[in-house]
Amino acid sequence: MKYFALTLALLVPLACAQDNSPEQTTTTPDNAAAASAQETAPAADSASAQEMTPAAEETAPVAEPEPTAASAQETAPVTESTAASTQEAVLAAEPAIVSAQETAPAPAAQDPAQTDNDPVFQYHLGQEYALRRDYPTARTWFAKAAAQNNADAQTALGILDYYGIASDKQRDAAKWFAKAAKQNHPVAYDWQGNLAADNQNPAQARQKYNRAAERGSTSAMRNLGLAWLSGKGGAQNVEQAREWLEKAATGQPADAAAMRHLALDIYHVGKGVAADNKQALDWLQRASDAGDSTAALILGQIYRRGDWGETADENKACAYYAQSAAQNGGLPAALILQTLQHQKKCADTPPAILPADNNSRLYWPQERALQALKTLETTPPQPAPQPAPVAVEPETL
Repeated sequence: MKYFALTLALLVPLACAQDNSPEQTTTTPDNAAAASAQETAPAADSASAQEMTPAAEETAPVAEPEPTAASAQETAPVTESTAASTQEAVLAAEPAIVSAQETAPAPAAQDPAQTDNDPVFQYHLGQEYALRRDYPTARTWFAKAAAQNNADAQTALGILDYYGIASDKQRDAAKWFAKAAKQNHPVAYDWQGNLAADNQNPAQARQKYNRAAERGSTSAMRNLGLAWLSGKGGAQNVEQAREWLEKAATGQPADAAAMRHLALDIYHVGKGVAADNKQALDWLQRASDAGDSTAALILGQIYRRGDWGETADENKACAYYAQSAAQNGGLPAALILQTLQHQKKCADTPPAILPADNNSRLYWPQERALQALKTLETTPPQPAPQPAPVAVEPETL
């Protein structure tokens, strides 16, 4: 009993973190317990959770003595009216984002000509140090590249500032994102949308997401799809929502959170399409395989309880909990897995190992920033769409 009480005590503070997406109403699967937490990037969804359902966005209190799940959402800022309150919300309501501690190789020997003059090399060197979690050195190299007007580096500095990873320095996230956006950088536009959502300006957020989505940002495509789905900041259109979510789910890099939203908000509930749990399960599986810990957690709940017409399978549920625990955002699944193993269940599943410093005040913001930097690194640059040429009528003689 003391383990169950401890699990509940750990899960309650994880209740309010959100996705990096516009606020929306989410209908979630029947009879699977879950709670919310949060694309990994960016602006926040709000969602309605039904009793005993694996919700991706909101937490419903759980009355039965079952282990509950707090869903984690990727790299997403929390909606607040000021930068300071945003940071406090991230720290106070930070969801579980458990990242395997990578050991990145040491940066290669540096050519002085490159380190002094090549902003692309400087930016990638900053990324190498970020992967090693040496954020001060990473910031130094990003700053060198940004001073030479490298938009990737300017966006990276904005990400570090957004999450407060800027020692002895006032955060200037908006300034850096604006500099990069002047060069039509898609990820910078996406983050400008997140800042607008933080400042309770959904119309401006949607405008920025649209610009970013048109230039190839898959996280912005997801945010734009969710805006169309909820009607936040503009019109509501389910067909447009599904189209943008599918573009995000199949783009480069594929957005795992968009796959999860397709499963829960489109196919499971039948919005704009006939309800189809097989299709929903397929998108959840794809999201889990793409690294979305919330999708793996929900799959674990579905198979533990036998929801969505599936046969209850404890071994399969334990495997999904273990998969979620090993991914970014896997702390809720790790706690559930620990509780089940204490009850002599999931005996064949290796125990979840939590990072030693996961209780550090800076650990979770740093993990969020790292995931955002990884997304920045894998987003291919896209040229701005060119306006259609104006037809010129021939002169009459």
